[in-house]
Amino acid sequence: MPLYTFLCDDCGPFDVSRRIADRDAPAACPTCEADAARVMTSPRLLGMANGNAASQDGGYGRLRHAGACSCC
Repeated sequence: MPLYTFLCDDCGPFDVSRRIADRDAPAACPTCEADAARVMTSPRLLGMANGNAASQDGGYGRLRHAGACSCC
């Protein structure tokens, strides 16, 4: 199941693993049990998250592969 981030007004952010159908429903804060709204975050770039900057290979974040692969 995907992991979603929620923000409690008193305690701060926390993550919850839940079904996609339930992603926008408020979640109970694990500390104070108050209802918390989901925080909309932008997806991370896979290449940048793994330390492969665009300038390293000119692939704009494309991962380098050690051997032949079927994906690129």
